[in-house]
Amino acid sequence: MGRTSVIALLTIGTLAGLPAPLLASDGCVEISAANVATTGNIAAPGCYVLTSDLLQGLAVAAPDVSIDLNGFTITPPSGSAITLNGPIDHLEIRNGTVHAIDTAAIQAPVSPGFPVDRIHVYRDLRIVSDAAAGVAYGMNDSLLLGVQFENVVIDAAGNGVEVIGTGGNCAVKHLRVHRCEIHSSEMAAIALIGAGGSSFTVNGFRAESSTLISESGLAAVFIDTTQIPNGGTAGEIHGAIHGCNLAAPSTSTGAVVYFAAALGTLHCTDNDLAATGASGPGTEYAFWAPAGGFITVIDNTSSAAVTPGGGGAPLATSGLVYSPALGYDTAMSTYLYSNFDVFAGQY
Repeated sequence: MGRTSVIALLTIGTLAGLPAPLLASDGCVEISAANVATTGNIAAPGCYVLTSDLLQGLAVAAPDVSIDLNGFTITPPSGSAITLNGPIDHLEIRNGTVHAIDTAAIQAPVSPGFPVDRIHVYRDLRIVSDAAAGVAYGMNDSLLLGVQFENVVIDAAGNGVEVIGTGGNCAVKHLRVHRCEIHSSEMAAIALIGAGGSSFTVNGFRAESSTLISESGLAAVFIDTTQIPNGGTAGEIHGAIHGCNLAAPSTSTGAVVYFAAALGTLHCTDNDLAATGASGPGTEYAFWAPAGGFITVIDNTSSAAVTPGGGGAPLATSGLVYSPALGYDTAMSTYLYSNFDVFAGQY
């Protein structure tokens, strides 16, 4: 924050008869339980640092904002711990815990009219939601560009990280999850969903060196564009899952990785998968590609058996790949350490 901005903040506080924001030695605005009523609505670029735990959520409505939680926790009695009132360019949230009781811990509605949210970085955080998603991006005719989760632990009842397009043309570019632990008790660790509108595209999704778990929800990774009109033909996803531990003890889809995109590719390499006790369509699949996109499976292994439904014998392999478009259903034991492509449209 420049000197002019600091002076402006001090002047505004003085003129309004309110206590001026305290500034840390590095020039950041200090936010504490004592002053959050006046500092919790972040409307100016700059750096902000917590100096105590908060029982009130923060709202961000400015670009170029850095929030250092400084090891503290934000736990409002209701509502999100942090709400992004975008579009917001260049945001970093780091070093602490955010906890929501009744909704998403970090709520990020991306406004309609094709605004752009760029470069959101979440680093060294613990994110908890007792009733909904950990981090929720709701898109409507908008672009989300450059979102990164680095060394983040998420424990959520809903989706751990969710991006949902509901209207117009929605596009996500460069979404990265790296060295994270994401756990969902009822939904998916990561969910990318085209739930409506004209199109939903994702280019550059990548999950690396992370643990992704769905206890009894959709799948560890759930990707679905089939709800877009015209059979989801305007849904296209390109991404990769590499070096991750993936677990889905019981899912409604019957899959650890569910990739229902009309177009696109999902490369799954060097992952370890575990799944038992399918509650979905008959058999628990390591990978399931029920639409037109395809999954590339290379060098995946299994630390736990993948069990077919109906009391079948456990399969001590990395599981099954299933594409109902082909009626294709095969154990992967022969292909664990070789290149093996499964195409929903052709084979």
